[in-house]
Amino acid sequence: MIPSISVVIINYKTIELTKKAIKSIYNFYQSIPILVIDNGSKNESRNQLKEMANKIPVLNLIFLKENINHGPALDLAFKKVQTDWILTFDSDCEMFKRDLIEDIFQQVSSNTYAIGKKNEYDELGFSFTGFGKKVDYIHPSCGIYNRRKYFKLSPFFNHGSPCINNMIDANKHKSQFQLIDFSVGNYVYHLGAGTVSHYGYNLNYISKFRFIKWKYRNFLNKLLTFFK
Repeated sequence: MIPSISVVIINYKTIELTKKAIKSIYNFYQSIPILVIDNGSKNESRNQLKEMANKIPVLNLIFLKENINHGPALDLAFKKVQTDWILTFDSDCEMFKRDLIEDIFQQVSSNTYAIGKKNEYDELGFSFTGFGKKVDYIHPSCGIYNRRKYFKLSPFFNHGSPCINNMIDANKHKSQFQLIDFSVGNYVYHLGAGTVSHYGYNLNYISKFRFIKWKYRNFLNKLLTFFK
């Protein structure tokens, strides 16, 4: 039996990708609620999502007036759904194999916080290159999160590694917030940068500052290594 779980998808102007994502999930899971938050799209997204909701009874919709960025939209979804677990699913993902959720939950324990593709990032939210602090990071393109545990950590924010502060907190308490690596690629195809390739990251000043700091730190460390 599948535990209490919902699927969350954030759409921003990529309705054709989002429709494929929804259909791919519904093809295998007809009874699991799917929440799609439209992040202020100004195109045909809303009308087409409403048409899908009329045909797919488990599909629920929230329409935002403006784009609040990917992380805050995910955070809103975590506040809106009432299930114990949440499967985050990028709009440019497609599920092609059954039993993803069943197989993931075979690895769940009472201390599990998140399961999915685990990457090594630094504390600024970029791929770990040996400089800075290494952070185990469950990628939200396709990951399952314990909703109750989520609210004990920093919320998701902005775009481009929206979970980094959340994951830093989880890394500090690994015994209570276990992060489990799982080969989601065996079940889900991820196009990658589906929204970003069309509309960019729309970074705020905090994320821009982090990027500049990351570039400067890597350059400085490489320079120091060269002169050693």
